[in-house]
Amino acid sequence: MKPYSSVCVALALAFATASLGAQNAPSPAEAVSPAGNLARFKTADELWTYINQIKPEKQIQNKADVIAFLNQVKAALDHFVARFPQDPRCIEARLSKVEIENGPVASITGAAPDLKSIETVCGEVLAKKSSSDALRRRARFFLLINRLRSGADEKLQGEVAAFCKDYPKDTRGDVDLLKLTLAKNLAATAPTKAEALLNEAAQSGNGQVAEAAKSELRLVQLRGKPFELKFTAVDGSPVDLAKLRGKVVLLDFWATWCGPCMAEVPNVVAAYKKLHAKGFEIVGISLDQNKAAMLRVTKEKGMTWPQYFDGKGWENEISSKYGIETIPAMWLINKKGLLVSTEAGEGLEEAVEKLLAE
Repeated sequence: MKPYSSVCVALALAFATASLGAQNAPSPAEAVSPAGNLARFKTADELWTYINQIKPEKQIQNKADVIAFLNQVKAALDHFVARFPQDPRCIEARLSKVEIENGPVASITGAAPDLKSIETVCGEVLAKKSSSDALRRRARFFLLINRLRSGADEKLQGEVAAFCKDYPKDTRGDVDLLKLTLAKNLAATAPTKAEALLNEAAQSGNGQVAEAAKSELRLVQLRGKPFELKFTAVDGSPVDLAKLRGKVVLLDFWATWCGPCMAEVPNVVAAYKKLHAKGFEIVGISLDQNKAAMLRVTKEKGMTWPQYFDGKGWENEISSKYGIETIPAMWLINKKGLLVSTEAGEGLEEAVEKLLAE
């Protein structure tokens, strides 16, 4: 699971508002708050206009504000579907809700997307003859981006390529985001192809996608040579990954304030206790700012491995160097010192055992 990052709040809000009222977006002065009694809108047109003019009541500053705002938007969409089920805009309302629930909300809360509902609603949009090209594009994109969560076989790669071909003039960044996501899937098995896709995505007009592609490109390039990292741990002990060749190493980017990170701790500790004697090492990179809190938690939870701490939070020098934007981030390094996974949280114990057997 991945919680919100330093940029996720902005991405979430942008994603949600871009899905609503794209064709008739109001100016900030005209936009209205999602608070109030939705029953006051007497017609479908009135309610739809309201939905397309929603904006936050106050400045979005944190995760709680984003979730509260998105929940209000979802309530308005639900209300539209319930009151006006025969209105042709219902399918767009349902698509917007699915996008919000399985896009920004899932990203912020760490919840797993509901792939069944995504397939159902997007499939209906694509099957409906009356769906506009813009709506079809949204559904097609969201379907592909979520299917890529489960891998990228040749058929899916072909579908992604077809989407990119159909929308060569991409101002939203969808094409580049698909290339970025596909490249992540191919990084371990087809690094050359992944690097080519990332180089294209790094030129995206969407600055956030471009920066993410550049960060991922650095990771792909890191996979081809032994991983180098050297620092003095918070307890004063020296850490040098070059001296850990022959062992399997987990590089764990985490923080005490990160709920999903702390939820993973028992699993990580259990894997360490079981496999440490067989050659499994862990190196922690703490994105905390409170040293005392970090030391207290590591002691209480039995996290006995070395920790890097510089007190800079999201500006942590090591995590920033490697483009870490969400935590927990768990990287696995094999006995040869090569980075083999940047998503090692799920099935950690099995993955480590497999690498130890190599």
